[in-house]
Amino acid sequence: MSLTVVVTQNAEPRFRGFLNSCMLEIAAGVYISPEMSAGVRDRLWDVLMDWHMHYDGGQIVMAYRDKNATARTGMRFLGTPPKKIIDLEGLFVVVSHQEQSPFLPGAPPREPKAACQEPVGMTGNVIPLAANA
Repeated sequence: MSLTVVVTQNAEPRFRGFLNSCMLEIAAGVYISPEMSAGVRDRLWDVLMDWHMHYDGGQIVMAYRDKNATARTGMRFLGTPPKKIIDLEGLFVVVSHQEQSPFLPGAPPREPKAACQEPVGMTGNVIPLAANA
């Protein structure tokens, strides 16, 4: 048994009520269950998938521990999430649909930014730390 997290966006009240019956809502649309078995998690997901096909379910993301998945985290999605999560050589990278990450293969080069300037009001004095003080 492991921690399971479900996040909903723009979901109908039916989804919220169902998730509240089997998980703890810690913030609006964020549900957790500290010890949910894989069987219960699969049945929960089956209900969410069935309802999502028949009702306007918005976006639903489920995350849980899966020792065979990337970063040992299993993820399931319903609807179009606002962010794209991709596996990049064994690490998850989150990319907003509105932007393209410069670190992904095939991304266009970015324009260099202007050099950083010192904030107004900063004196720039550095106080050295004494060694073995």
